[in-house]
Order: sequence, then structure tokens, then C-alpha cells
Amino acid sequence: TLKKIRQESHSSRESGPDRRPRILCMVYTTHLYHSSLLNAIVSTWAKDCDGFLAASNFTDPSLGSIDLIHQGPEEYGNMWQKV
Repeated sequence: TLKKIRQESHSSRESGPDRRPRILCMVYTTHLYHSSLLNAIVSTWAKDCDGFLAASNFTDPSLGSIDLIHQGPEEYGNMWQKV
């Protein structure tokens, strides 16, 4: 997923009237939801995004999830550190 984002960012640096806005979609999740909720997101609406990233506590390239380290426990109140 990150490789796709990098490749597309290099090819879209052209300016002009044909350049369109690009959307990076991002969700917050944990490994507990990779096989259910995250898999459903990747299979449905994430395909419509120009890039997709799942901030998680476990890296899984097939789902676009990346283990982003932060201070404190893995809980809702600390997720801002992953953005």
C-alpha cells in the first residue's frame, strides 16, 4: 500500500488543469479487528481512496496496517499520537 502511494505521488506531481484532488483514507484499529472490520474496509470503500493506511498495533502489508509506536497503552485516548 505504501509502495502504491509512493509511486502515485511521483507520477502525480505534474501541475495543470487535469490534476485532480487526491484522498488519503486512514483508520485507527488494533490487531483484534484485522480479520473482521479492517478486512471489510479494505474490501469495500478503501479501494476508492488514492491511498489507504490503517494505524494499528500490528503491521500487515496485505491490509495496509502499520504498527505505529506511541507513548502509553493502546487505547482510544492515545490514538491521536498515531496521526
